Amino acid sequence: MRKPIHVLDDEQPEPPEPPHKPRHNKHSFTRHDKRRYDRSGATTARRNLPTILARITGDIAAADLSPLELAAREWRDGVIADCGGRPTLAVTKLSAINVALGSWLLLSTIDSYLMHLAATASVLDKKHRRLYPIANERMRVADSLVKQLQAIGLDKASAPPQTLDTYLAQKYGEAARPTNGAGT
Repeated sequence: MRKPIHVLDDEQPEPPEPPHKPRHNKHSFTRHDKRRYDRSGATTARRNLPTILARITGDIAAADLSPLELAAREWRDGVIADCGGRPTLAVTKLSAINVALGSWLLLSTIDSYLMHLAATASVLDKKHRRLYPIANERMRVADSLVKQLQAIGLDKASAPPQTLDTYLAQKYGEAARPTNGAGT
């Protein structure tokens, strides 16, 4: 049986000793010891993708967007224009475009890291004699993007036909517009 500890006002109990911390090998880590460091930025981009997509598709002014977000907005607007414009798109096709935009952003992030890696070192891991895993992931993301673009449609939509009045105005100018049969 334990004896109760009586503490007097001037006497403080000694703090208990911390438990012995187990040793880890150099490759293992715990959440508090070390964190993995992803140099490619692919994990960070995946984690922040919903926020980035909301900024791109939202009503944020172009001056408040980063260069990558501006390029992504331009790419998305181009795809929407190629599909016939916003009024002709179904909601499902617009959501497919947004999914493809996320894949395009991931692919752009991975590509920029691989180009930096190729310029500074090498894309090959010389120790293990193979490509870095990020290169394989890039191939998977690229294949996924191609499949998403095929689902959207790779062909540019044809422009809607012009009305006769619009054609005549473009061909002969405003002065040649026919009047209601009454000649002047």
